[in-house]
Amino acid sequence: MMPFDRRTLIAGIVAAAGLGFWRPPAYADRDRHGREGHDDDHHDDVDHRAAARAREAGEIVSLSEILEHVQRTHPGEIVGVELERKKGRWLYEIKLVSPENRLFEIYVDASDKTIVKIKGK
Repeated sequence: MMPFDRRTLIAGIVAAAGLGFWRPPAYADRDRHGREGHDDDHHDDVDHRAAARAREAGEIVSLSEILEHVQRTHPGEIVGVELERKKGRWLYEIKLVSPENRLFEIYVDASDKTIVKIKGK
């Protein structure tokens, strides 16, 4: 076994920091751009905050209202929901498995519950 060499240890830490393997604890909760949170979480946080602002401003109806509306017109099990903004319009994308085991993607205008498009598979 090699004897402990302090210079080798320090050189290893410096090399790891230079390659991006090690980050000081003060920056551990920041992404590579210096923003709070990790890269994977940042996009979701921004979307969540934007959706919350849209809901508070009355631009979109609540998810529970949307789901009630979809369930009335399309029975089945809802397996996924996304809120996205496309061409300046908020849309809920609802993934639903029908009683016949068919997967549907139902796009609903978040401002007035209008079903915009249905894709069936």
